[in-house]
Amino acid sequence: MKVYQSEATDPVTPGLILCSHGPFAIGLLRSLEMLAGHASNVSAFSLEPGDDVNVYRQAIVSQLEAYPEGSIVFVDLFGGTPCNQILRYVQESGQWIEMVTGMNLPILLSAAIMRKTMKGSDLSVALVADGKQSVERIDMEKLLLDDEDDD
Repeated sequence: MKVYQSEATDPVTPGLILCSHGPFAIGLLRSLEMLAGHASNVSAFSLEPGDDVNVYRQAIVSQLEAYPEGSIVFVDLFGGTPCNQILRYVQESGQWIEMVTGMNLPILLSAAIMRKTMKGSDLSVALVADGKQSVERIDMEKLLLDDEDDD
């Protein structure tokens, strides 16, 4: 298991916890920091082949418990091991957790900005809506035809 955690913990700012298969979570976090700068209360957990899922889950839960209420867990894939480990924790503990699946860089950029004024379910609902708007197909044929018309 590979883990990245911001060194500073802010008692007010909701935490962002990224969980993935392989190095995806840590890579996304590094890209986020490249674009938005270093932030407090951000961590990433990459599940590697052969990792003990119980150790993985406990590391995530420990970090989640260290962050303020209203923090959000992001997972790469609904129904995958990282997601299922969080769901298992919720079922066993009865603890309410905000979780967003299908994490991507646009959602994380929005989260880094929006968490200054929102948290919990308000934040997760806004992030999912924002994330859906960030996925778009670029019509290259139209783009190229528009360029030809400009000549």
